[in-house]
Amino acid sequence: ELRDLCLELAERCKALPEAGYELTNSEGEIIATAELAWPANRVAVLLDREAEWVSRFETEGWRVFHSAAVLSAPDPLFEELPDEDAASAGAK
Repeated sequence: ELRDLCLELAERCKALPEAGYELTNSEGEIIATAELAWPANRVAVLLDREAEWVSRFETEGWRVFHSAAVLSAPDPLFEELPDEDAASAGAK
């Protein structure tokens, strides 16, 4: 569903996401999931079926985007993400 979005991220030289992200609590228990996530930036894209997890992510300080909104208007998401070079430098 979000394949084209990931292709556009690559075309714009933005950091690529972690797919199927699992948010965990301090005990390591999975408390929410996101289709796409950038953990270092605390940004997530949730599918409609994951909408119930929005408040969990937001409580943990994440910026959450709904997939339908991102597919129709991706620029707000892209503005939150680092360029690929910056993401690579942060990982080193």
